[in-house]
Amino acid sequence: MVVVVSLLLFFVFVFAVAPTTTLPFVNHTIVAGSALDLACIANGFPLPVITWLVQSHERLEERVTSSTNFNITHNYSHSTFRIRHARPQLTGVYTCIASNAAGSDTESTNVVVHSKLMSI
Repeated sequence: MVVVVSLLLFFVFVFAVAPTTTLPFVNHTIVAGSALDLACIANGFPLPVITWLVQSHERLEERVTSSTNFNITHNYSHSTFRIRHARPQLTGVYTCIASNAAGSDTESTNVVVHSKLMSI
């Protein structure tokens, strides 16, 4: 059993591949009340863990649990950060960080949320 665990650890650390994000971000400009999906795909070995940060470097996953405006889903190497009802206060830089034992990689996008325009 010890030999198997040692070989597995050796394999993970010797053959680990640093993550690379494969879906470049574009800047987004949306109107308040709109929904927006930000997608991040990361490759690497072992499979990278994907986290999301906003310009203050606060993990948005913590905010998701306390707000109905955000939703983060993970499906293997794909993660989607969904803003359900955008507000101007959500304007900022959103960053996807993919990390594993071999390193990390990031992609960022600017999100600008404009107030709804009222017609006269």
